[in-house]
Amino acid sequence: MKRTHLLPAVATLVLAAAGAHAENTSLDTLDLSLEELMNVVVTSVSRKAQTLAKTAAAAYVIQAEEIRRSGATNIPEALRLAPGVQVAAIGANKWAVSIRGQADRFSNKLLVLVDGRSVYSPLFSGVIWETLDVPLENIERIEVIRGPGASIWGTNAVNGVINIITRSAFDTLGGFASIAAGDEMRGQGLARYGSSPDPDTAIQLYAKAQTNDPGVFAAGGKGADDWQTRSAGFKLEHLLNQDTFRFEGGLITSKAGDEIMMINPTSISPQRATQEMRSGHLLGHWESAPGESGQKSFQVYADHSDYDHIVLSERRTTLDLEFQQSLNPSPNQALTWGLGYRYSKDRIVTSSVISLPESEKIGRASCRERVCYVV
Repeated sequence: MKRTHLLPAVATLVLAAAGAHAENTSLDTLDLSLEELMNVVVTSVSRKAQTLAKTAAAAYVIQAEEIRRSGATNIPEALRLAPGVQVAAIGANKWAVSIRGQADRFSNKLLVLVDGRSVYSPLFSGVIWETLDVPLENIERIEVIRGPGASIWGTNAVNGVINIITRSAFDTLGGFASIAAGDEMRGQGLARYGSSPDPDTAIQLYAKAQTNDPGVFAAGGKGADDWQTRSAGFKLEHLLNQDTFRFEGGLITSKAGDEIMMINPTSISPQRATQEMRSGHLLGHWESAPGESGQKSFQVYADHSDYDHIVLSERRTTLDLEFQQSLNPSPNQALTWGLGYRYSKDRIVTSSVISLPESEKIGRASCRERVCYVV
């Protein structure tokens, strides 16, 4: 398939409301020395803040300024900035993302988090990247850990961990809007507003929409890879003395064109379809102030998604609770332990493409997962 090129001049408009704080466009992160780079702080290796020099893993941090300068328009494109991450585009709306090779559209064994919330699909233990619509302008950094992290993060963190960390509501006060357009990405718009009712509280609201046209075949005709997404969300942060509390949520709808090969008794022919996903989540996170004796945190999130495709449909609801405590038994020792509980319930509906005998038909399934770890 031959893809059409974006217009050389992409129309981009950035508006700021009166009194809004300007976006931080400092290039300091791109001019750091090797010693300064080793002092970059990450939190995804040992579930606590530590510098890259002290991490016992192959880690890389994609900074917000790198994403802005790269021209990336979605998460998979931004992940190309990390060494050791293989990203291949499968048309205009699907990607194969992996660490340690063997990438395909349904690559698994790679845990992807957004602010500590798992976004991989238990349907195939992978990520449906076309439904991950986090505004790039809201990302503070992306931490990429190459190598097994299952001992710390549990399920699915076999080949690596990708943790997408969004910007604090305190850093996005005021109004911000951006609009982009091209001959393939027909339109993309983001509106965000942040306010601070008092010195200890900040609120962020945002809404985003994007529409992409399908690619074009070399022999003529359009492909089946059009893509539209709509998302909206909020984040509230509050300082409780030295502790911090964060409450956030969002809604996402995604429509992505697809094409599958239909096997008939006399022939095999392609059939176009539309993959639709509607999801919403709420997350609460409390963290105590770090001290000489250690630090505690508690997180809970609820997630619901509706996935519809010509092959099958899935309705899934997930509830996840997690407690963690970091201790300092001595000046040269650190201990991190925690408990986790996850309840996931789904209902899978088959179709004319996939059909099982009534006695074996997938109906309702649920699982409970308990995770304990000590580092």
